[in-house]
Amino acid sequence: MSFVNAGGTHKLQLLVDGKSKNPRAFKSTHLPICYRAQKNAWVTKDLFLEWFKTKFVPAIRRHLLSVNLPPQVLLLLDNCPGHPSADELVSEDGNIFAMFLPPKHHGVYTINGSERYTKCEVKLPQITFG
Repeated sequence: MSFVNAGGTHKLQLLVDGKSKNPRAFKSTHLPICYRAQKNAWVTKDLFLEWFKTKFVPAIRRHLLSVNLPPQVLLLLDNCPGHPSADELVSEDGNIFAMFLPPKHHGVYTINGSERYTKCEVKLPQITFG
């Protein structure tokens, strides 16, 4: 899974999920990815929550502090079954949290192998950071 800010100026390491604990393809190279091994190679709620708490929140804090911005972030996610609830996806101080897009709202649709970008209008509640 890839994560980037709205302006495209800050990208996080890809979250890659696979079956092998030590994939041969990664043996002689160092890739800037966050690799996790699972028996079924699916992103589970536990895996996503662990990534959110140990990788996403610290990386976002470092970046925002380096550009002198307050560490206040809203992570927009689709309604994938592999995501934990929004109540679980909150930093300790509550300034970094996630919200889900409504069901059946995605930014990109793939039809017969061609990508079609669509405008997704979502009304978000007024957000105030603590």
